[in-house]
Amino acid sequence: MYATPRHVGNLESALIYHTIDLPGETIRGQWDLRDSVDDYLGNVDVRGKRVLDVGTAGGWLTFALEARGAEVVSFDMATGEQWDIIPFVYPGRCHGQIRRNVVAEAEMVKAGYWYAHERLQSRAQVYYGDYRRLPADLGTFDIVVVGMILPHVSDPFQLLASVAPLARETVIVTQQAEQIISAYARWMPQAATCEPDRAWWSLSEGCVSAMLGVVGFECERVTKRGYRRDFEDRDEDCTTFVARRRRPDELPSGTVMLSRPGTDGVRHDADEQDRTLRDSGSIIRELVDTVEATRGQVAELSAALSSETRRAELLAGALEAAQERTGVLLDALAGGVAREARLRADVTENARNLKTALGTLERVRGYQAEAGRLRRDLKALRHSRTWRLAGWWWRLRGLAS
Repeated sequence: MYATPRHVGNLESALIYHTIDLPGETIRGQWDLRDSVDDYLGNVDVRGKRVLDVGTAGGWLTFALEARGAEVVSFDMATGEQWDIIPFVYPGRCHGQIRRNVVAEAEMVKAGYWYAHERLQSRAQVYYGDYRRLPADLGTFDIVVVGMILPHVSDPFQLLASVAPLARETVIVTQQAEQIISAYARWMPQAATCEPDRAWWSLSEGCVSAMLGVVGFECERVTKRGYRRDFEDRDEDCTTFVARRRRPDELPSGTVMLSRPGTDGVRHDADEQDRTLRDSGSIIRELVDTVEATRGQVAELSAALSSETRRAELLAGALEAAQERTGVLLDALAGGVAREARLRADVTENARNLKTALGTLERVRGYQAEAGRLRRDLKALRHSRTWRLAGWWWRLRGLAS
């Protein structure tokens, strides 16, 4: 029935959930209860007691109870397949992969348990199974400890109803719990975010007390304090319920205890509960009216927001069109600048060509003037030669006669 101890040589495949001091090493976990474990256990004397640690996980509470003189049996689920995962229906959500991750993580937590079990030379025995079907061979216990388990099962009452009958004297429940007298359970999973995926209920202190009362236990002490969450660097408030088994002939007291830091809790009788419930009903009605009024205001704001959103969309469209036109104009301006540069170059070239042409024209005009002078000189030369020839002719004629 009990698990055979395993040898885990290193932490490569192990997950340590609580910070723990082992011989020669301290391993950090998500929670650090080393300085607060006695409060966590309701300051119950466990020396010489046989104790069942329900939901042992990495075994930190088991080893702490053992160090305080208890004979401990650790109990946890046989496999991660038994974990109550919220079955969100959401596009793209792969339940098979989520389940495989949970199964792998559960095996790592078991490895962490056995790693610490061997190094602490623990004598604790371990039973892995299903809380809905606990074997009679487990026997009974003086004390049953249920630590941080109830929100993680779909039916927290069934878990209490399964393990409480094993306790001859005391049940200790430590849990985050809302400080409300009414037996109140708040649904936690949200479809919009798919979170949380392993926590179902947030129970009020009155709800936990009432469930313990149904299974035959009366709360004697209810205390609250903060416990360290190392990885988030903060304290989280949790409530501890110490409930004793009622005698067969003892009637329920009809009282509900609410926690108060530093005390054993404050008792409230049934009449006070009724008055509180009536007052709560009045407050709830006022809240409902306020919610309805707020809903109307939200609708108006939503309409105004839709109008403003439409206006913003129109402005965005106009801005985009203006940006496109600006781009076209910038492109045209760039083209104009380029054309202007080319025209300037052409004008400069033409000016140089014109200057050259004017020089050439001046030289041509000089050549023309020189040609005129040459023509006049030639004409004069011709005229003078003609008269000299004529003179010679007349002289020759005279000689001939």
